[in-house]
Amino acid sequence: MTDKKSPTLIHQKRLVRMFKDIKVLKSDENRFCFLLGAGASKSSGIKTGWELSEEWYRDLKEDLSDDELKEWEEEVGFDLERIGEFYPHLYKKRYETSPQIGYDKFKKLMEKAEPSIGYVILSQILAEEKHNFVITTNFDYLIEDSVRMYTATKPFTAGHETLAEFISSQTERPTIIKVHRDLLLHPFNDDEETHKLREEWEHALTPILKNFSLLVLGYGGNDGSLMTYLKNIKPEDR
Repeated sequence: MTDKKSPTLIHQKRLVRMFKDIKVLKSDENRFCFLLGAGASKSSGIKTGWELSEEWYRDLKEDLSDDELKEWEEEVGFDLERIGEFYPHLYKKRYETSPQIGYDKFKKLMEKAEPSIGYVILSQILAEEKHNFVITTNFDYLIEDSVRMYTATKPFTAGHETLAEFISSQTERPTIIKVHRDLLLHPFNDDEETHKLREEWEHALTPILKNFSLLVLGYGGNDGSLMTYLKNIKPEDR
């Protein structure tokens, strides 16, 4: 019998290969900025947006009557085949009567998560190479924990839009930009909060995306805000 490698192992090996390729690119014309979504944290035990969407939908099916559920589905145009795209709507409906419980759930999911091998390697690149920017929709601390634990460098984390003005595209310091905020700073989850990217982030990201090429890991574009911004960037600003 042929041994079958797990999807997680294959994913990690591909990450290692990609990071090795990045390391040999010494030209000043090749600077990369990492864009991380929820899928990047799956190997650290944090559920993806798709998995959380499925969980919340099961809860709604238990908590709501058939008529209530159908009315909500029609209201948001729900499609089970594209359930991950309805993450913000599902979160809002699931925790509309108890927002604090929703927040507590995220804290429980993320506070004890440990960086996987991908994050360990990423921390080395952020600290030692010129590819030192991360844009993420995640609330967790896996990136900054990795940099602090496995390098001698202290990262700058912009976990709130009020910190966007302090981001410099010229810095050599590992810089983590959390466009949906940090876990402890009222992170964005529902459809109203994630519908449009905050203006402060747009101003901060423009010079970065103009000078860095994006490497996307585990991001499905289902938040609306960041994805819409990326789609609308003028060609000369990419």
